[in-house]
Amino acid sequence: IAQISAVIESPGVVAQRSAFARIIVGELDGSVSERVRRFIDACTRGGIDARLSDVIDVELWQKFVFIVGVSGATAYFRSTIGAVRSDPDTGRFLVRLVEETVAVGHAEGIALPPDQVERTMALIAVFPKWTWAWRTLPSNPE
Repeated sequence: IAQISAVIESPGVVAQRSAFARIIVGELDGSVSERVRRFIDACTRGGIDARLSDVIDVELWQKFVFIVGVSGATAYFRSTIGAVRSDPDTGRFLVRLVEETVAVGHAEGIALPPDQVERTMALIAVFPKWTWAWRTLPSNPE
């Protein structure tokens, strides 16, 4: 899992928006394989913040829940996350996106924490208000 704040500024140009950057690595079965150890070691030697997870499926879904909420709402309303959060109607839409994604994860057998919706909404609450996912899309996607 890559955790980084970056945007496509123009074709072929990606800009990192904060100093935060981390990689989370793990095997789907929860084991700690030699290849994962070697990968984390290579990242660490290269100055990349990398950590091991024994529940990578949960961590993947946690990122997915966040992305569905933020990108789904900002793309649908063609607005920033700040504007979506601050309006009661669009804010409820955002919460419903997050709730529905968590429900799908649970239906798939993913052990998301019982408070995953609240955790995700707390993260979204501190996300920069100017962020918008739809701006990274082509102007005429087909």
